[in-house]
Amino acid sequence: MGLGYQSEKIYPIKDYLKNEDFIQNQRIKKIQKHKSKESKNFVLPIECRFFKLCKYCTLSFSNECCLKYNLKFSNFPKECQSCYNLDLCQRANENKISENEIPDIKKINILQYNVKNPEYELKHNYIPKIDIHSPKLRKEQIKVIKSCKIKILNVSLQKIMSPNENELIKREYLVDLHELLNFSGRILLTTNIQDKFCEKIMQNIPKFIEQVNLMNVDVITTIDANFYWNQPLFITLLRLKDITIANRKINEMNCSQIGLVPPMIPVFTKKYMDFMLKANFKVIGIPMQEINKDNERGIKSKIFHTANSIKNYKTFKLLLISTSPIKASPKDLIFPDYYASLTWTFIKNSKLLSNEIINQKRKQKLHNYKEIARSNKNEIKNTYNIWW
Repeated sequence: MGLGYQSEKIYPIKDYLKNEDFIQNQRIKKIQKHKSKESKNFVLPIECRFFKLCKYCTLSFSNECCLKYNLKFSNFPKECQSCYNLDLCQRANENKISENEIPDIKKINILQYNVKNPEYELKHNYIPKIDIHSPKLRKEQIKVIKSCKIKILNVSLQKIMSPNENELIKREYLVDLHELLNFSGRILLTTNIQDKFCEKIMQNIPKFIEQVNLMNVDVITTIDANFYWNQPLFITLLRLKDITIANRKINEMNCSQIGLVPPMIPVFTKKYMDFMLKANFKVIGIPMQEINKDNERGIKSKIFHTANSIKNYKTFKLLLISTSPIKASPKDLIFPDYYASLTWTFIKNSKLLSNEIINQKRKQKLHNYKEIARSNKNEIKNTYNIWW
């Protein structure tokens, strides 16, 4: 959470696309094209027996695919045993998944719907997340948030999900969260959570809707699932279909909604962002935790460039979840409108400090994040106008 952007420069779109075209042309020299008409614009890796399931794959992506890598061995390694994709990978390995089962990214549009209550605008450019699971910590943190005159806070669904097999959300949180937290401002509930909880929600959508309504939150991000950069693309497409169906069902919630676009390869990110905007979402949220882990490979740059290019012809607000603002410059610009993270609460050597000093430092850090996020938005807006 909250990793910086210093190691990764963001260049103007035209330069980025030029470099990508060069890279793609170099790949074509070394690989064969699929003969399918649907896949004629995509190149596929040689010697991968899953290419029919992953028809959007390229040589570059294939080299990182965990399924292809793991099957160099006779069995799946130990680290695969806890992966929620294992069943699908095993079925693919045993030829039990057909091409017809895998949705085409273009055919996701068949599931198009209109969100009834989109979130139009958040009150602050930086939205502080709190430690809701600790009554003592949350009380202190909310006191700091109030003192900074911030009228919106972020609660993670991760911290309030129940490990109990028969429960969805912990009973103690099935109340009006404004009363529980003694906070009269707006509450944003973010849904980027562990895979096991994602699965639990997908299997209990009606109950999830009922329980979120009980908590009376003001804003929620749409459903998430297990999305990883190195998972096979056929799994990403299946999960994308699953969350889209789930999102249509949660359309009846009382709170306003932000369209969550999970971390995916750029072609999928662009298509799904377009899908969410056609569904009338006005704010798009991107969970950054997995993206930040892959900072060195430039994945973050590609995602931001994708979002930036869409801003050329669509009007929307961009929320980065689980990341904090760092002072931007024209050479490494990104275009978020909002940030949400817990990092404002992290204080060095906190065990050696009194609660009073800790809260003073948190207040200063929160104030700094608030100002950086606001100034970034203004600077980015000016540069964005020049670029386009």
